Amino acid sequence: MRNLLLTLHLIGAAAWLGGNLTQMMMLPIFDRAGHAAARVWHDASGQMAKIYYSVAGALITVSGVALLLLSDSPWSFSDPFVSIGFAVVLIGGLMGILHRGRR
Repeated sequence: MRNLLLTLHLIGAAAWLGGNLTQMMMLPIFDRAGHAAARVWHDASGQMAKIYYSVAGALITVSGVALLLLSDSPWSFSDPFVSIGFAVVLIGGLMGILHRGRR
């Protein structure tokens, strides 16, 4: 069970970071392509914030909590590493909500 949860946790983290890196690399390209292309990219990244990052964040959170509760993990909810992880997911989620609100 631990290996499955850890795999899901890592897949969620890789998806989140991969999406961020893709956006970071593609935004300048779309900006140079003109206003219409930049608008399409902006709309697509908004959909990513709404759907893709929500799924990745939920996968990270649920699998992380399950790892703490259901396995013989050396980590606990009081560890700074776990608190930082929760903070990162919370901040990322808030940034997605705020980004979608800027229309």
